[in-house]
Amino acid sequence: MKKLFGALIMVAAILAMVISPVMADTPAPSYVAPRWVQTGTFYNPGPTSTAGTVTTYSGPAYGGANGAALMNYVSYWSVADVFVTGAFTSITGTGILTVTPQFSADNINWREAQYVTISGSVISMANIAWSLSTTDTVGYPIPIQGEFMRFRIDVTNGVSTTVTPLVRVTLKTYGVGP
Repeated sequence: MKKLFGALIMVAAILAMVISPVMADTPAPSYVAPRWVQTGTFYNPGPTSTAGTVTTYSGPAYGGANGAALMNYVSYWSVADVFVTGAFTSITGTGILTVTPQFSADNINWREAQYVTISGSVISMANIAWSLSTTDTVGYPIPIQGEFMRFRIDVTNGVSTTVTPLVRVTLKTYGVGP
C-alpha cells in the first residue's frame, strides 16, 4: 500500500512539473478581431410617402471596397451588424418603419431571423425586428442563420408623412472568409 501511495505522489509531482509551465505561459483571453469585414447597403430606395402600409424586400446588396461584392450570399460570414435608419418628415400624421431580417437556404423560401428566449423553464423563439417612429438609427449584431439574407421593410404612413428607410450591414467572420 505504501508503494502504491508513493507511486501516486510521484506521478502527481511529475504532472505538476509538466503542466504548470504550460499553464503559466497561456495568455489571458482577449478581444479577437474579425478576420474579414465587409459593409454595404441592403436597402436605400428613397422616400416612401404612400398613405397606408407598404411592404417591400431588399434586393441583392453590393459592398466592399469597389462596391462589386455581392453581399446577400452570407454563408461564409459569422455575424451581421445591422444598422437601420429611418428619416421621418411629417406635416400631419405619423409613420412607422419596421425592418425584419430574413434568411434562406435557397434564396427562394424565406423566414424571419429569430433568437431564443428563456422564461423559467420555457424556451421559445422570437423574431428579430426593429421599429422606428422618429428619425433614428438602431440595430445590433445578429448571427447568420442561412446562406442568403434580405430584409423585409414595412412602412406605415400617416396622412402627410414621408419615411426614408436605409438598411446597412457590416458582415464579419472570425474564421476562413470569402
